[in-house]
Amino acid sequence: NLRFQKIMKLKKIFLVILILFFTCPALSPKGSIQTKNIAVIPFQNITGDKEKNWVGAGFSETLTTKIVKVKAITVLEREQLSKILEEIKFQYSGAVDEKTAVEKGKMYGADVMVFGSFQVVGEKLRITARFVDVKTRKIIDTAEVTGKMSDIFKLQDKIAFDLMDSLKIVLAEKEKEEVRVNPTDNLTAYQLFSKGIEVYYLNLLDKAVEYFTKAIQINPKYARAYCFRG
Repeated sequence: NLRFQKIMKLKKIFLVILILFFTCPALSPKGSIQTKNIAVIPFQNITGDKEKNWVGAGFSETLTTKIVKVKAITVLEREQLSKILEEIKFQYSGAVDEKTAVEKGKMYGADVMVFGSFQVVGEKLRITARFVDVKTRKIIDTAEVTGKMSDIFKLQDKIAFDLMDSLKIVLAEKEKEEVRVNPTDNLTAYQLFSKGIEVYYLNLLDKAVEYFTKAIQINPKYARAYCFRG
């Protein structure tokens, strides 16, 4: 009887180990959570109107803010992104040297890079994004959204969720809710913040501080504006 009890106890322990191995993401090779390091390049302005550059700058920054809330994702540090933009001589208008950008992204540890462009026609805004695998240099997927300028936050959500789907990342309900949270609901404050981002990546820091300060004056709770101004 004693021997039989020991055998049954060992079987139970072995069964528990098997269950943990195949169901716990931290233990199971197939179910392991592999964090993706993503770099979002400021979106290109294809409207020909430089006054609209802020749209691409703000869109990419807010997209970054949204996806970083997902546990399976990290984002490339701002300093490293700035170095990539400097090395590819980034401008908001004109073609981006994606090949060089991907090479630099790989150097700084990015797994996926997001490139995009936008077009403004009247009150309509069209955004196109490409998700590129840094290792293979192949496009994983593309996404396109169209809507009113006043719905820019909803368009950002759509691109963010399309990116998750393309990377086969399953979001918990809490993560979905957090992704939908906007840094601000005030479009004027958002535009000023975005203009600050635009000149920030052009290394016009005094001008950037001016825009961030104006955004904060309109929305004193604008955390991202405080962050960048600091």
